[in-house]
Amino acid sequence: MPVTLYKTITIIIAIASMSALLTLSPKVDIAITQMVIVGSNL
Repeated sequence: MPVTLYKTITIIIAIASMSALLTLSPKVDIAITQMVIVGSNL
């Protein structure tokens, strides 16, 4: 996986995480956490 693509995905996840915190949605936080865990296992 190209480093640029990895950084782009990381930024997208970071933005999604901030959005989740702003909306205070536990379900979204859980979904993002699962995405990060799955991404770490790739």
